[in-house]
Amino acid sequence: MNMSFMGYSIFRIGCISALLVCTFISNTSFARGSHAFWISKTHTNLNKIENYSATMELSTSTNSTPVISQVKFKKPYDFQLIISSPDDLKGLETSFNNRSILMHNPINQSVLKIDGLKSPTKESKLEQVKSIYWYNQEHYEQVFTP
Repeated sequence: MNMSFMGYSIFRIGCISALLVCTFISNTSFARGSHAFWISKTHTNLNKIENYSATMELSTSTNSTPVISQVKFKKPYDFQLIISSPDDLKGLETSFNNRSILMHNPINQSVLKIDGLKSPTKESKLEQVKSIYWYNQEHYEQVFTP
């Protein structure tokens, strides 16, 4: 009778252990699946954008004056950001178009232009979305709001 009781306990412990291992594996798989879902969804949604124009305002804890920028995007690869205020940054421009990056600082009367860049591919855009996603996962608190 002792042996059957002991056998029952070993069986029970084995089942509980198997259940815990399966739960851990399924949660880990679900998390990876969830990340893959959000990466894919972000990539798909970004590919739907044809033209985009906006005003951005960025405030930091070290400076009470916000930085206001005008942002323009036109598919496939034209991007431009120009700072409109504060006055000490006004006119700074960064852009990418026609396989060139342009950084213009009218305050210091300097320009940096890099030509001959490759246009992004579908694969490189996906890799960029993945790297930004994982960077955000690592550095920012993630709050799920259904």
